[in-house]
Amino acid sequence: MITRAKNFILKIKEKLIGHFNDLKAKLKIQQEEPEFGDDIDSFEEEADETTEYSNRLGIQQTLKEEMGEVEHALNKIDEGKFGICEKCGKEIEPELLEIDPESRFCKACKKNQNKKK
Repeated sequence: MITRAKNFILKIKEKLIGHFNDLKAKLKIQQEEPEFGDDIDSFEEEADETTEYSNRLGIQQTLKEEMGEVEHALNKIDEGKFGICEKCGKEIEPELLEIDPESRFCKACKKNQNKKK
């Protein structure tokens, strides 16, 4: 039983590290300077460039937040607290962790949290 649990956590850790690296690569692409033209007589082009820049900032923020969630899950693995609901302290269902390894809550607490929204 313990070996199976360790193997499960190692599998999840590998998945999280891979996901983190993917997010990091996407963030790097989003942080590259966009190629804006030097055409100052076109207000439409300037508006498009401003919109593109704004969209990139939003995507960067989303990627950074998701990276933070992955780092949090990896830290919980290192601390031996992975798979424990942060709300009720019960074990998070393995099938939920398979789908959402960054999950902080068990199914019941997620359900209750969604009802409050």
